[in-house]
Amino acid sequence: MWCLSPDRLARSFAYQVLVIDELARFGVQVCFTDSPPIDDDPQARLLVGVQGLFAEYERAKLAERVRRGGRAQPR
Repeated sequence: MWCLSPDRLARSFAYQVLVIDELARFGVQVCFTDSPPIDDDPQARLLVGVQGLFAEYERAKLAERVRRGGRAQPR
């Protein structure tokens, strides 16, 4: 299965790992366009994990900024 990036596969890092493991259990290989193949390469797995964690962090920061911006607007 081809996916653009790890954060497009699942919103949460924990779900991302779960989905990748479940697909591997059924024999489906997951490939990301912006990462090396994660077959049995520990470095590639680490890279995909870090990308997923940073994407989750960026989403949380964006939500916080939007929330603060909405409160700061005059009504």
